[in-house]
This record gives sequence, structure tokens and C-alpha cells, in this order.
Amino acid sequence: MPIPISRLFLKEDDNIHGMPRQKDVIEMSKGWPYINVSLEELPRVNYPEFNSKELKEDITHLKDCYYSPICDNDFLEKCHKKPFSIFRDYVEANNLDYDMDKLDKINEDLASLVLNLKYMYNRPRPKKFFKVHDIHFPYDDVKDSNTPSYPSGHAAHAFFNAEMISKQNPQHEMRLKILAEMVSQSRIDLGVHFPSDVQFGRFIGEYCSSKCLDKKSKIQEVKVMSKNDSRQARDVFRHAMKRHASSNHGTTYLDELCEFIIRSNQIERYTVDHRETELACESFLNGLPVEYCSNDNYIKSHLRALEAAAHCGEIDTPSKVQFVHNGLGIEVLERGEPGIFRDYDHYARSTGYQYTLPKNIPSTVNDWCSTHNDDKFERHILYECIHPFSDGNGRSGRIILCCDMGFDFAAVNDMIGSDYIPKIVAYQ
Repeated sequence: MPIPISRLFLKEDDNIHGMPRQKDVIEMSKGWPYINVSLEELPRVNYPEFNSKELKEDITHLKDCYYSPICDNDFLEKCHKKPFSIFRDYVEANNLDYDMDKLDKINEDLASLVLNLKYMYNRPRPKKFFKVHDIHFPYDDVKDSNTPSYPSGHAAHAFFNAEMISKQNPQHEMRLKILAEMVSQSRIDLGVHFPSDVQFGRFIGEYCSSKCLDKKSKIQEVKVMSKNDSRQARDVFRHAMKRHASSNHGTTYLDELCEFIIRSNQIERYTVDHRETELACESFLNGLPVEYCSNDNYIKSHLRALEAAAHCGEIDTPSKVQFVHNGLGIEVLERGEPGIFRDYDHYARSTGYQYTLPKNIPSTVNDWCSTHNDDKFERHILYECIHPFSDGNGRSGRIILCCDMGFDFAAVNDMIGSDYIPKIVAYQ
């Protein structure tokens, strides 16, 4: 996999790590044939913004661990220099049946993937960050690191190895995960990684191991739709329209699509014109590109996200969830960016229910994607309880519900009637 040229010519900036060395470029270009994961498939999870509450918590946690390390010095030194040997020693000490030489080779692939992610995000290490921003910390005593900080490679490899070994030796799963947590903690204790680096590294390791262990898994990358992709997505609606026509609803498919867009916007207290919605939906079903269907951003937003969901087929990876949300567009979001997970704590206004913590969103969404649920509406409520984005959770959730229901808008409209919000509140 060749590295994109844009990553090789990065602007000099104190808030990024910098350009990759020649050896890094070679490593990044190797690819990862043993790991069935593409960069596009992985969800985009930004690290905490400068001066944000989350970054301040990151810094405080790092300082606490650096001054009062959890791991002892011998373990810290061994983790820093030979992290894989920690797991090899465990396997040998417990006489486990596992091919560690083969796992070591797969770890080489994981290293290439992680390095690509590191330079994609290009976060500076704590040492550089503290020095540049004149933050009180003995950064001169911290070990130098040649690669960017986010995500933590040690954490990714540790949880990857723990998952791979425990799959074949399930009785050791808990102890292997504790070992992975200790390896990850060592990076914070040493002051070479922020806690958020470790958290994302853990997700990468666990996600990649799940793909390696699932022999049926295929790369699920989602790319920007071409004209041909858009036509194929519209075919999904045409097939749904035929199914609707053969039923006894007493309404047209156009009626139900219009009703869905109007009702979904009303739930968020946005009003769209009925006649303009009808004309836009008719144009959409006739194949007109979304941007030409209406001048109303709230109508276009739903049509664009519906098309994105149809393009995905099945919403079964976090990147597909982000792809659908990205379809909403920035114009209709009051906070955050389209397709980017929320990075702050959030609560339901009506119930005080705490949505999923930011650090847990990638793994929780991944679990939600992979969990089979026959009750599509319950699956929708679970999505709303995660609330993965800063805004647009209800709209993206209802559009994903449409996808789960085969774009049967009549059935979805029955689900999001007057008792829709009370059902979610009751669940919370």
C-alpha cells in the first residue's frame, strides 16, 4: 500500500510531530497482508483539541502517572525495549499452545498499519508538546521518540496479542488482558504517550484482532461515491418502491419518503416545506443528484445521508456509521463535524442519562455494529443511547434504522410516531 504523497510534505507546525523519516516511509509502504483491515475502514477518531477539557484531563492523568508510576522500573524498561517479549515470556511460562513466531510476523504487519495512522493524525509526543507550550514538566528526562504519538503502537500491539493468544487459550483471557493493560499503562508512566493515545491504540489492536480471527471478514472500506455508486444506491430505493407498491399500504412510496423526512426533521424541531419536500423526493426517486433536488439544506441532508446508507448496504462497521453521518453535511449540524465522533461528555437533557464516554465510543460503536439484534427499533434505541456524535445523532440514527428496515419508510414512520421520544426516554 503506497503512502499518500500528501503525508510526506507536511507543513512545519509546533502542534504536529513532523515529517516521516525515510525508514518510516519504507515501513509505511509495506502494507499489512495478514491483517484484513483498510485505513478507510477504521473510524476517524480525533485526539483532544488544544485547550479542551479533554486535553487538560489527558495532561493531568499523564503527570500523575509519571510522578507516581503504576508499573515498576524493570517492567517499564522491558516494555519500552521489547514489548513482544512480555507476551512470549507469558506463553512460555504457562506452557501455552501458540505459535509466537507466526504472531511476531503478523505484528510486523500491524506495525505498518499503526505507523500509517500515526502520520495520518501526526500528533506530537508529550515531550515536544510540553516543551513547545512551556508546560511545567521534566520533559528533558523523558525518553525520545521518533514517531508521532497517536495512536500508541505499544497499546495496539499489546491488546492485539492478548486477543489473539486468548482466542486459542480462553482460560488465560483475563490475565492476558491485564498484561496488555500493564503494557499500555507503561507508556503513560514513562511520559511518552497521552492516555488518549493509549485508548485509541487499544481500539486499533482489538479491532484488528477481531478481523484476523474472523475468517469470513472482508475489507469493508467505504469511499466517496462515484456516479455509478450513486446509481446503484438509487436502485436500492427502486426495489423498495416495488415492494411497497405490491403491499396494501394505501399510500405511495413517495408519500412515505416525504413523511419520513418531514417527521425526522420535526423531531429535531426543524421545519421543512411539505411541497418542496415532495418535489425533492420525487426528483430523488427519479435519479436526480441530491444537490439538484432542493435548495433546503435539511431536505438535502436527509436525502444525501439516505443515499450514503444505501451505498453501505449493511451498517456493520464504525466507518459506515461515520459515512452515513458525514452525509448529513456541516450545514445542518449545530456542533461538531460530520463523520467525526464526539470528544466530550454528554447527557440526555430530559433524563440526565449519560451517553457513552468519548474514550469508549469507537469500541462501543464497533460492538453495536457487530451485535445481531432482531428488534431493529431496539437496535436504534441503543444507538441513541451511545450518541456517538456531537449533533445529528437522532437523524443519522433514524436513517440507519431505515437501512436496517430495507428502506421501508412506511414501517419506519410507524416507529417514529408520537410515542417515539417517550419510548427512548423510558428505555433510558
